[in-house]
Amino acid sequence: MTVASTLNKKQYQGNSLTVEFPLPFHVTAKEHIFALRKKGTAIEEIKNNFAVDLERKVFIYPLEGEPLKNDESLTVYRKIPLTQIVDLENAGAFHPEVLEYDGFDRIVMQIQQLDEEISRALKIDMTDTRDVSNLLEELFAAREEAILHAQKALEQAKTAVEKAEKTEHWALYAEEKVQELTDLQVECFISNDGQGHVSYMKEEHKLQIVLPFDNAGLNHPKTVLSDSIDLARSDIGASAKAVQSLHAKTEQDTAKLQASKLDKSALSSALDSESEETAASSKAVKEINDKMGKVRLLATRTSGGAVTLTDVVIGKPIFIIACFKAAASGSMCYARYSVIFGSEHNDMHENGVDHIFGGPTNYVSPSTNGTGYVYGNQCAVVIPAETTVEVAIENFVGSLEIKFFQ
Repeated sequence: MTVASTLNKKQYQGNSLTVEFPLPFHVTAKEHIFALRKKGTAIEEIKNNFAVDLERKVFIYPLEGEPLKNDESLTVYRKIPLTQIVDLENAGAFHPEVLEYDGFDRIVMQIQQLDEEISRALKIDMTDTRDVSNLLEELFAAREEAILHAQKALEQAKTAVEKAEKTEHWALYAEEKVQELTDLQVECFISNDGQGHVSYMKEEHKLQIVLPFDNAGLNHPKTVLSDSIDLARSDIGASAKAVQSLHAKTEQDTAKLQASKLDKSALSSALDSESEETAASSKAVKEINDKMGKVRLLATRTSGGAVTLTDVVIGKPIFIIACFKAAASGSMCYARYSVIFGSEHNDMHENGVDHIFGGPTNYVSPSTNGTGYVYGNQCAVVIPAETTVEVAIENFVGSLEIKFFQ
């Protein structure tokens, strides 16, 4: 027969029910079957309480007791002794099955067995030229070193936690002490016998300080420092008064300095603001003067229609001039304009309409709306109230060129 399968082991997971486990590989003898039982990290070799049925090709375990539980596993494997059992005698009988079963099949199964073991071994790359004789020792040494580092890191972590806990403890303790000091009452006295001491009254949460200065031999063992007479006649009192006066003067000087700084800061801000305002005003005045001092051509028109004048200086007159071009002698040229938007006086004339006439006439005849016939060219004036002025040119007659100046 042939050995078609390359398997020589099989693992099964327990389920608290199964006790018979198939053998999916070729087996020729019961003694070639072994098994391992695993639970967690514990591995146990099964040496009894099992059976191998070669006809049905099953491994039976356990024969007695409870089946494998869900957290247990069973590994069944084939292990053949690495020996050669075929003995061929000269001129003896020849049986092919002996050569096939005990010779070729056995060798193939031994090869599979070795291959399975090698597959679980630690291997290096085929091109690696390192000496591997000490590789295993180096690996174990590295493992031990890693374990030591891990233990050291764990100890350092524990130390850090302990320090953090101590820090938190001392922080709370300091907070309590600060609160106690905040509520602490302090009384200062001058000794009458030259003996000084400090005493803390826990129940009253009070601290008494007796300074070792002679208080003129009074009968009392101590005198309150705040007493005006004792302060006046004792050295420490005089010193305290001097310190108090100096402290008061320092506070006054500090207040004056801060006020001075505030005043200077406010003055500086005001000056800066004024400077900015002045600069802005100067700039605006300059722009107005630039515009007011120059005559600009805003637009030119040679036919009727709407004209929009932009960037107009408010209050500076706009001159609308009808320039008479060459024409036949005696011909009349004129145009009518009306300010649609932006003029102070577009309602000074009848219906808000002005006329500009130009032509070879020799007389003046003012009309009721402030226009007339003049020799040569004629001009109209508009006082703008907006930076944009809209003008409509109508009844454009003759050879004229309308120009808008400011």
